Amino acid sequence: MIREVVSDGLLALAVLTVAAAALGVAVMPDAYARLHYVTPAAVVAPVFVTLAIFVTEGLDHRRARLYDRHGPVPVARHDARDARPRPRRLASATRAPAGPRPAGEGEGATMIPVAAMDTLQIVALVGVAAGATVVVRTRSRVRQVLALSVYGMLLAILFFVFQAPDVTLSELSVGAVALPIVLLLAIAKVRKPEQ
Repeated sequence: MIREVVSDGLLALAVLTVAAAALGVAVMPDAYARLHYVTPAAVVAPVFVTLAIFVTEGLDHRRARLYDRHGPVPVARHDARDARPRPRRLASATRAPAGPRPAGEGEGATMIPVAAMDTLQIVALVGVAAGATVVVRTRSRVRQVLALSVYGMLLAILFFVFQAPDVTLSELSVGAVALPIVLLLAIAKVRKPEQ
């Protein structure tokens, strides 16, 4: 219950951040001032959404999970009647398939323990929070755009660690490459009439 309330509060903060940034972009008279209102929407709101997901999912070590290259792997669970671990059966696999196993499956699969995945997720979250702080605190417009590009890379790494490869590719192409290029072109165009 508390997790849901905190998660909803963080999502509401993300929505309010984007709404305030949109209002600031609509009200500001010049492109430089508008750029400072775009940054919170692009930086702070994703951090709130990421924290909401983190609060909802949490670091629950009671859910023992191992990861291989295809995602979570079912592990043995204990039966309440005795202390012997009983393997969980997959719903679709009641019998082992005939023939040789594909490479990378079964006993030879690389397993990543839960603690390592949790550590990677925490490091990625801290990196995103630090990157967001750097972007917001940077005052030079060009440096801020470059910091935004690095922040896009950090977000892509975060999405990859949380096993969302499609979002990772989108963030790499849009957040780390396309958006900084568009912003740098806009800054160059605005500076040209001033000179």
